[in-house]
Amino acid sequence: MEKKGTISEAGVLYIPRPVRREIGRKVTLIDAPNVVLVFSQRSPLKRILRSLNVLKEDLQLRQSEEELEDGQ
Repeated sequence: MEKKGTISEAGVLYIPRPVRREIGRKVTLIDAPNVVLVFSQRSPLKRILRSLNVLKEDLQLRQSEEELEDGQ
């Protein structure tokens, strides 16, 4: 699921209700260049890693589709 948002001048980002229900109010944030990972504090890291693999596959598919579109 892809959602777009804007960070306010105060540093606030709206997180849609379905996402808040999924991850809860207590979260962990890990940042790296160009990306921030937000996940529930109650989720085991093994589950987070599996989810990251799914996201990685999704991003690779999107990249392939983008390259095909650029090549046309």
